Amino acid sequence: MEEMQMGNGAISAPPVKRWHKKWWGVMLLGVLVFVGIFLIVFVVQTARFYIQIKQGKLLPKNQLAANISSQTTVDPTVKARSVPAKADVLTADDPVFGLETAPLTIVEFADFECPFSASAHGVLRRLAAKYSDRVKFQFRDFPIVSKHEHALKAAEAGECANAQGNFWAMHDKMFQNQSDLSDDALKKYAAEAGLDGAAFKTCLESGVMEKEVAQDYRDGLAAGVNSTPTFFVNGYRVAGVIPENVWEEMMRKAGM
Repeated sequence: MEEMQMGNGAISAPPVKRWHKKWWGVMLLGVLVFVGIFLIVFVVQTARFYIQIKQGKLLPKNQLAANISSQTTVDPTVKARSVPAKADVLTADDPVFGLETAPLTIVEFADFECPFSASAHGVLRRLAAKYSDRVKFQFRDFPIVSKHEHALKAAEAGECANAQGNFWAMHDKMFQNQSDLSDDALKKYAAEAGLDGAAFKTCLESGVMEKEVAQDYRDGLAAGVNSTPTFFVNGYRVAGVIPENVWEEMMRKAGM
């Protein structure tokens, strides 16, 4: 390194600051510390959640909802309100499949035009069939008409199918063909699902099932539903798409 000469003495160049003492280094360290703390908290919370499931606590009060609340379609007309985390929303007239005396009861409030409801439906149908000896599953309507143009009529179509004792075939048809839920398409799906076409057409066009759909919606609101899908697992409310491995663990644990 060159030295500056001054008289008989030599003055060395000032030492270079280490990177972590520079302004950008301090900021970088701060970001790394923040990210590290976030990852630690996330891992700890996730571990606690899975431990609760393995211990037989099928649904923690807030953890699962916090993890998946972004995976929902929210009704913007519903204001947040304080409601109990647990509610009895099982009915005698809404479609059900599974074992009547099952240890695990799942009630879903869903919208046939909601992409997240569509994402959840295949997983639930498959696992509920696999664990039919331990699961009772019920579907209820929560059409978010402010966001989904065909949601109400699709819900009525499901009720019309239920009146003919063939809800689940129509339910699957609508979710599998979610891109077109126009009235003409609904009539086509009804025929493909094996429904009486004339009776279905009369039911759908008359609007006779609108009151039934509205009752489901009101019950959902009273129980704290404001987004789809929302599930009540043994009465405990969880909003959002629950990961398949979590459902699997719940259903497996219910049989022990």
